[in-house]
Amino acid sequence: MSTNYKTSRYTFTLESNDKYYLYNSLSNVLIEVDKELFDIVSRSKEQCETISSISDTSILESLRKDKIITNNDEDDFLLYKSIIQGYRNDRRKLMITIAPTMDCCFNCHYCFERTKRPSYMSGDVMHGIAKFLATFNDAKSVGITWFGGEPLMAVPEMEKLYTILKRKLKGLTFSSSIITTGFHLNEENIKALQKIKVSNMQITLDGLKNTHNKIKYTNGCNDAFSVVMDNIDRLCEIAPDIMVFIRVNITKSNMHEFDALQEYVCKRFSNKVAIQPAFVLNRNSDDSAAENNLISYKNQSQCILNLSKSDRVSSYAVFPGYSISECAIRNPYSFSFDPDGYVYKCWEHIGDTKYAVGKVNKKGEFAVSNVMLMNRQLYGADPLEDSNCRKCSILPICSGGCPIQRIENLFDNENNVCCSYYKGHIQEFLLEFIKKRQLKKVINQ
Repeated sequence: MSTNYKTSRYTFTLESNDKYYLYNSLSNVLIEVDKELFDIVSRSKEQCETISSISDTSILESLRKDKIITNNDEDDFLLYKSIIQGYRNDRRKLMITIAPTMDCCFNCHYCFERTKRPSYMSGDVMHGIAKFLATFNDAKSVGITWFGGEPLMAVPEMEKLYTILKRKLKGLTFSSSIITTGFHLNEENIKALQKIKVSNMQITLDGLKNTHNKIKYTNGCNDAFSVVMDNIDRLCEIAPDIMVFIRVNITKSNMHEFDALQEYVCKRFSNKVAIQPAFVLNRNSDDSAAENNLISYKNQSQCILNLSKSDRVSSYAVFPGYSISECAIRNPYSFSFDPDGYVYKCWEHIGDTKYAVGKVNKKGEFAVSNVMLMNRQLYGADPLEDSNCRKCSILPICSGGCPIQRIENLFDNENNVCCSYYKGHIQEFLLEFIKKRQLKKVINQ
């Protein structure tokens, strides 16, 4: 094999305060180097030429190991492709999303569960799901995400289904998480979550108290925010092993509240609870088509960079939270179930039966009722086959974006922007990260 190295397509160069850095999106490695080595790597990248002026084999090996340099960009892409195909073809883990109910006490205006209804999963549906999952003989583990509706309004159903699954899927390792409003986290429900081995929880907030309460309100309670905060206190006391992650929906109207909300959460819960912004986006490439309160794709990167100026914001908003992966809908061992036994590939479609790919009956029999939709979601609009994505220098930290939005672009003439907010701004994010962290690894030529 040739040892004629060049700078990788996935490598970026950065300068800050007379210091020099190299970053690679395939390895997600950021290193400090001296100016001489920086100039060599930069020149190779700019002029697309091989590197011939590094004689120290240990330096070459270090740069090669970190993917900073490569023999061939196509080989690097194929390495990335092999990892993605590995995820897509992984038969060891069943990835299951279960909505035991589509009921919810709130009526949030942005909620995608347009078909909210007081339906709860029956025993027949539970046994059917368990029998269906038992047919996947290669599986060694099952990961459950409890979803809704509001899943904590169906705790008895969750406990019953978990018991049935444990009995039917003997020998499999179970893990469990939940996405909830946090409104129903009473002592009884917390103990039930412990029984079904929930290890992490995502709770959605919509801003500080007044803003949250304008969006999430229900009969008999005009301060849902305080109820949720008290419930998190209770959760931390009773079940400290359950990791709590607060997801704050960010729009133009509440963006200014995030810093104060994060300070409040960190102070109240003594850093036992993680908190991150989640931008409610206009995905359309035409910004003029956006609803006034949505964050445009064009402005998303700057919004995140602005938030990152706070010392309290974690490095997730700045440095890529790295794990080469992609949405589970590409994996044939991934399913989402609604209370009636309808099966979906994407959990955002749960409850809207026009997006169902089939239904499980009480015998555990499943027939694909919408082959076209199933094929689109498993194989359609594949970024690995997209000429622009294949050549993109941040593909390993982007993975092509949301498959559903890509599919909508290809088949429904939508104009969703699927690129990561790092695109065109990766150096800005990394430089902001460098300001806050002292890198230890330095390579000198």
